[in-house]
Amino acid sequence: MTDTGPPEGDIDPREEAAAAVLWDESRRQITRQEAGLDSLRTRAVALLSVSSLVAGLFGGRFANIRSHEGYAKLAIVVALVTFTLSVVAVIVILTPKKKGWVFAQDLDQYFPLLSKGRLVPFDVTRNLAKHFEQSRKANAGPLEWRYCWFTAACVFTGLEVVAWGISII
Repeated sequence: MTDTGPPEGDIDPREEAAAAVLWDESRRQITRQEAGLDSLRTRAVALLSVSSLVAGLFGGRFANIRSHEGYAKLAIVVALVTFTLSVVAVIVILTPKKKGWVFAQDLDQYFPLLSKGRLVPFDVTRNLAKHFEQSRKANAGPLEWRYCWFTAACVFTGLEVVAWGISII
């Protein structure tokens, strides 16, 4: 821990209360962010299931593409390409980050201070709030990109359904 701050008795109770509020809010935000990632991944798997089901239902009926009219052949190709793109988008969403997500904090720095009797609750609260906020910011960009990939997967799945529908008309 880099900042030891004033001795515990010298801390203004208002500052201590403010640090507690910041810690609580930062913890809530990082928890919501982690839950949002889990929810996004669950929805991506459900979307992949829908896309696969549609491809399986319609794709088997059109194994012999040569016997169809030109527009139907094109629609089948579009359906297969959009299915492939939706699978790729979902794989991007489900793939772990190379350096990992930051949802937990390293507490090792606090144990030596705790054993020496020099751990001040105010400092712990303040530092954890700061670390949670840094983690939230580090996770925000990659999480936002995964939402963009999810939007793309939804669009590709919708186009796939439309293309399969056109192919049977």
